[in-house]
Amino acid sequence: MESVYTTQIMSLIQELVNLAIDLQGVNTSLLDRSLGYLKTLPINHQYSQAANLCRDNTIIHPDWGMFSGKIKMHEIKSTLPATFSESTSKLKVTLNEKYATFIAENAEELDKIVCKDRDWRYNVFAVETLLKSYLARVKQDDLVSILETPQYLFLRVATFLWFPNIERIKRTYNDLSLGHYVHASPTLFNCGMRRHQLSSCFLMTVQDDLKSIKKSWGDCAEISMGMGAIGINHGCLRHSQVGHFGDTNGIIPWTKILNEILKAVNQGTRRPGSGAVYLPPWHIDIEEFLDLKKATGAEDMRARDLFYALWLSDEFMRRVENDEMWTLMCPNKAKGLNEKWGKEFEMAYKTYEEKFREGKLLNCRRVRARDLMNKICNTQIEIGMPYILFKDAINRKSNQKNLGTTCCSNLCCEITEYTDDKNIASCNLSNVALNSCVTENRVYDFDMLERLTRDLVQNLNQTIDRNYYPDDVPEIKETNLRNRPLGIGVQGLADTFALMDLAWEDPEARKLNHDIFETMYYAAVTESVELAKRDGPYETFPGSPASKGLLQFDLWSQEKAEKQFDDQSKNNPNISIDFFRNIEQFQSERYNWRELREQVKRYGMRNSLLLALMPTASSAHILGNTESFEPFSSLIYARTVNAGQFVINNKYMVKDLEDINMWKTEVVRQIVSDKGSIQNVSDELCPEQHVERFHFLKKKYKTVFEISQKYLLDLSIDRGKFICQTQSFNCNMKDATCKKLTAYHFHAWKSGAKTGMYYLRQIAKTDPMNFSLNTINVPSKKKEVVCNEEVCLVCQ
Repeated sequence: MESVYTTQIMSLIQELVNLAIDLQGVNTSLLDRSLGYLKTLPINHQYSQAANLCRDNTIIHPDWGMFSGKIKMHEIKSTLPATFSESTSKLKVTLNEKYATFIAENAEELDKIVCKDRDWRYNVFAVETLLKSYLARVKQDDLVSILETPQYLFLRVATFLWFPNIERIKRTYNDLSLGHYVHASPTLFNCGMRRHQLSSCFLMTVQDDLKSIKKSWGDCAEISMGMGAIGINHGCLRHSQVGHFGDTNGIIPWTKILNEILKAVNQGTRRPGSGAVYLPPWHIDIEEFLDLKKATGAEDMRARDLFYALWLSDEFMRRVENDEMWTLMCPNKAKGLNEKWGKEFEMAYKTYEEKFREGKLLNCRRVRARDLMNKICNTQIEIGMPYILFKDAINRKSNQKNLGTTCCSNLCCEITEYTDDKNIASCNLSNVALNSCVTENRVYDFDMLERLTRDLVQNLNQTIDRNYYPDDVPEIKETNLRNRPLGIGVQGLADTFALMDLAWEDPEARKLNHDIFETMYYAAVTESVELAKRDGPYETFPGSPASKGLLQFDLWSQEKAEKQFDDQSKNNPNISIDFFRNIEQFQSERYNWRELREQVKRYGMRNSLLLALMPTASSAHILGNTESFEPFSSLIYARTVNAGQFVINNKYMVKDLEDINMWKTEVVRQIVSDKGSIQNVSDELCPEQHVERFHFLKKKYKTVFEISQKYLLDLSIDRGKFICQTQSFNCNMKDATCKKLTAYHFHAWKSGAKTGMYYLRQIAKTDPMNFSLNTINVPSKKKEVVCNEEVCLVCQ
């Protein structure tokens, strides 16, 4: 018996050694010692223990993380059906009937599409994320069985979107499995399932009556059950008299009920329900609203599981700038303010203020605008939010402004769509892996980026048409089919710069940032026009800015011209706005936008909105990329997600340091000691002939906290004129103060940003790398105080 056991052990060890053959960063002697430990363990624990041993060596080299991922994948594949069609058969009880029938009837052809070798592309972080949330499973007698590999997952998605079109199935599968792009989590979860709810984001406005409030609770529960996340406008809810007797208690009790509903209705046990509540700063409950997520305070005034956002107007920002007073009002008394923006809002707001001064308007309170802004900033420093979005910038530059006033965004503040009592907006998301378009000789392949973007426009139109829409909430289907909004985002901008050997602050990086998003917008508009030629424009296209030949960058130009005219006309009443409009016309070096505008006016567009830059947290982890358009947060760090805690070191930095003989223990110690920064690594550790290169690498690998936040905001503005929705743009500050944050918010506002701030992120209060410090003899440092990072796992 012992000899059989020994043979099994040696066979397993040899299998694992073979998996590491192509990983140069895996030291063979350390590998032998690590795997030798397996001989002391029961056979059924050896895969997981081997994977864990190798995972813990990731700090030495990222190849250990790849090796650990291969071991985990080897274990998964050893228990799964040999073919995609067999896997589908075992999942049949959970699947859409038409989809399952198509698989059964085309099993041989579909099985041939699968490239099983591509399952070895994932590091342990990616594999654990896939296992925890994405791979299809069945539960029987409390036993959960995984029945998919990543390749089966990608073929399931491609097949559901495109069956019976085999060629499009192949094309979509290849792009997914090669990491060229990825669809959002609900699409990955639910494609092919009985309840194939593929949308990520939902937006709604709650009206000021009990019937609407109660209906919103049921709608939110239904959406959360389908794995959607919600942005909710509570700006209409009163804090004043009800009928001829009694008063309401404002928005706080209603918000607390919503908090408990979303806690109770989680998303298929894969993740908790989640929502963001939006409020304008003139609402009478604004100060209590800012406290809702704080750790301290009376429990009846807290709803800590929700997220909170402010819908700021230009008028509020001007009052802060000029140190003026600001009037808080009840929306029941100041009727119509939620539906107004720009000059119309300003006039109505001032009219209500005058009525208050005359004693004709009750339930109002005057505060100093700067005091309210200070409270906003102090709350952001304490808890990382509320999000800041600029209502007027969003509505001025919205292609849906012919529908009415946009009153809120979504959970991750990248979706800006019209909602009212008859419209619940939703959006289908995907994102391009920008680094997949970098060639081996460091040239950016814009043709490939254009092709991927156009394919995603087609894919997302398929998700709209094949989506499951709940019968109990008909407004979702009606609104989505009428407006057909898309949200195409990105991941891996930092990876792209690294592969191109660019530092973030290089002029070439800024130009590439601009050109990437111009290409994506051009491709998306072009494909949407082509689909409109075939299927017709979306229903509400007439009257939209696009119907008049005004694209997103035209709306930015108009806004800038109007602001300049307002400033200059005060001193020169004879000046014409046309003078500024002519100056601000966008000129492209890359594309013939004039011709495309004419196509848009002639044929229309299939989609009202196209680009939206979401966080991409978990989907980027699957592909091994940096989130969205973010710089590297740290060069070596530990990250805790649903799947567990993982050490991550920057694979590009490791390769660059290896090339100059700088990837050594002393360097690792210094980076870990400095919380993931390379800036304090001494030149004395660098070979003399490589010092100049090392100085560039320090610039190239600045973390997000070491790059000017104003510069990052300027990059956001540069690409913003091609983003027809908006961006989940974080502010990252080492030592945030009210003064710094206020300056940051004003720069965003004056630059025309739609999203002023998603999360405020600061240097972590506690150091998650302490468990690794001891292994390389680095003393622990005193930590700085900051807020915790919270990552949305829905919009990706």
